[in-house]
Amino acid sequence: MVTDAPSHMWSADRITLQHAKTLPKANREDAIFITITRDGSLYFQNSRVIPDQVPNKIRDAVLNGAEKRIYLVMDARARYGDLNALLPYIQLSGVENVSILAETPYHSGF
Repeated sequence: MVTDAPSHMWSADRITLQHAKTLPKANREDAIFITITRDGSLYFQNSRVIPDQVPNKIRDAVLNGAEKRIYLVMDARARYGDLNALLPYIQLSGVENVSILAETPYHSGF
């Protein structure tokens, strides 16, 4: 799943897709954001984390009322291996819905 949503706290040049889907719940204050930067750094909400911390942080957020969906902000230049290493930790949390946030290209009408 992909969405065209506002930027999150950590800077990442998001992936660009022609037909991204808007997910309004990504704008909720308690939405769960995980960011992978181009250098492979990992952020949960506004804090840098290591992968081992991710399952408990997700569980805590859901217990506090967050939607059972992860909004993944991945820099377009991040390595696939960094995402691949993160996914098992997301699975350990019990949350199965992961949306990758993307940009849509600007069309000038041509």
